[in-house]
Amino acid sequence: MAAKRTAETLKRVVDAYPWKTTQELVDIVREIGRRLICVAPLDLLVANIVRRVLCIFRTEHFKHQDAHRQVPRPLGLLQEHEQQQQQQRQQQQQQQQQQQQQHRSKWVSQQVAPSMASYFDPYAAADARDFLLPVPPTVKQSIFESMSELVAEIDSLWEDGEEIRMSCFHDGDCILTYGYSLAVERLLIARASIQTTFVPDAALFPIMAKVDKVLLGFRERASIQTTFVPDAALFPIMAKVDKVLLGRV
Repeated sequence: MAAKRTAETLKRVVDAYPWKTTQELVDIVREIGRRLICVAPLDLLVANIVRRVLCIFRTEHFKHQDAHRQVPRPLGLLQEHEQQQQQQRQQQQQQQQQQQQQHRSKWVSQQVAPSMASYFDPYAAADARDFLLPVPPTVKQSIFESMSELVAEIDSLWEDGEEIRMSCFHDGDCILTYGYSLAVERLLIARASIQTTFVPDAALFPIMAKVDKVLLGFRERASIQTTFVPDAALFPIMAKVDKVLLGRV
């Protein structure tokens, strides 16, 4: 399926690419995701998997940051830590005074509201600079494990719903579909024991050689009776069609 292939591709990128910061990893995955989406712009699963992987990066990164902040400090560093906090408070007070002075001029001169993209951009957060820090091997391992779980989750989705999908078919069903779909092919091969008729539509088959190759593959692998129907003869056979399968992956 497209979802599994996308997740496996991004998993190999995480494993092979020599990234050192979270931002570097996010940038390379975004670039690869744009290329995959351009190849299949109508396949929504590709974009959803890319967003899911980016969410994994962000989640694992901040898990490490929270765990690192909760580590108890040695007693010898408490005084230095208090001094640093005092200096930070003084700097914050100075910044607040400057901000109060500039606040009136800012809202008067501001004519356009900020872009909504800034609210959903992970780098627009107050701790966005954390993405620029080098990550330890533990974060890389946790990200890789989370992506392995994502691939396993995609596999389980097909296995869990297989019985439900199989129960929708009956003996002698005439099935109409168009375009090549890996999910439809896998489903029909799994139902090879049932006498079904596979009727592809020519609307998404501009190359006749591709149609012949797909039909020949079904005949050889599953012994499914197949018939090629041109666009002109599609409406007359609709009365004989029992089910319509529209594949998206």
